[in-house]
Amino acid sequence: MAKSNKMLGRDAQVRAERKTQVVRKPKVGGASARQEIKIKTKAPSKSSKVALIKAMLCRAKGTTVTDLCSATAWQPHSVRAAISQTIKKKLRLDVRSEKLGATRVYRVKV
Repeated sequence: MAKSNKMLGRDAQVRAERKTQVVRKPKVGGASARQEIKIKTKAPSKSSKVALIKAMLCRAKGTTVTDLCSATAWQPHSVRAAISQTIKKKLRLDVRSEKLGATRVYRVKV
């Protein structure tokens, strides 16, 4: 039975904070060998497409999905997913949308 993160204890929390994981190797000589391996994670680039979307949303006049699509070369559904998943949920920014005429304008509420 798999244990939840709350049940794993302090060692699991420390490993999670250090971005390491425990890899179990096959038993050698009757003893079980464990080894910690660091997981390499790449920090997001300041010139990434998500950073570009964030900068365009932070403008005073906001931006439209078509502007974001042309800036990032993404499809409209990918842009909307980046706004809802990355910008709203992970970066915890308050993104508001309003309909001006026939177009919808997105902006970060300041």
